[in-house]
Amino acid sequence: MKKFFTVLFLSGFIFLTAAGTAWADSGYYISAGGESICKVADLLGVDHKLLSLINDLDENQLLPAGKLLRLPQSPCLKITVASGDTLDSLAKGYDISVDRLASCNGLRLSDRLYPGQQLLVPLDDEEAVCAFEPVEEPERAVHTAFMLDDYLWPAIGAISSPYGERWGTFHWGLDIAVDEGTPVLAAASGWVEEAGWKNDAYGYAVMLDHSNGRETLYGHASKVAVQPGEWVEAGQVIAYSGSTGNSTGPHVHFEIRLDGSCVDPLQYLPE
Repeated sequence: MKKFFTVLFLSGFIFLTAAGTAWADSGYYISAGGESICKVADLLGVDHKLLSLINDLDENQLLPAGKLLRLPQSPCLKITVASGDTLDSLAKGYDISVDRLASCNGLRLSDRLYPGQQLLVPLDDEEAVCAFEPVEEPERAVHTAFMLDDYLWPAIGAISSPYGERWGTFHWGLDIAVDEGTPVLAAASGWVEEAGWKNDAYGYAVMLDHSNGRETLYGHASKVAVQPGEWVEAGQVIAYSGSTGNSTGPHVHFEIRLDGSCVDPLQYLPE
């Protein structure tokens, strides 16, 4: 039985480096490519075994450009939600308060969990070094809409900034210029993973989980129209365009992520 120890503390600021970008307030790091888990861990001053464990990656594996790493913000255990799990039942099972569990994951007490969702269970320092027996994962029910490979345009407008190199940095999404308050549509059916203020970079944003490693993100909204844990259909209004966060004018910043890595949306959107 292996013991591991999951302790990481982050302060709320945007951390920029030549290697990649870490949004400490949102708990994510985006690789610039060619970095290893060990290099990123050294850069951020965290334990490399912990970082590889949280992201299910080999610590010596070289990361592709746009790879999104999750950074826990407290001593925690990563768990996968099973069918029938609720915030209340999980909190009781791990002997913590439901308020603490919800706060650690940016959830509200009324939010519904879904099978396959990843959660962090906050641990005390003593618990963080406990051994955990591996358990057999239950089979996950997959919604048929998750199997679709096609995406819809989230809004119709001129492309003001494509995916790729921009102003000496890398732009990880597609910017679509639209008027303030234009409805933003879900590019595919899925669960709402995040909805609300994300950070000073994205502003108000919505992130959808389409399962099978597929996610989409819609940034700089003036207003979000959905809640975390909600199921949305392709083409449903999920937000309204704006210029919140790091933005020079109203537009929709749209990202497609496959297995945590950003890809060029134009390769997946209809012509």
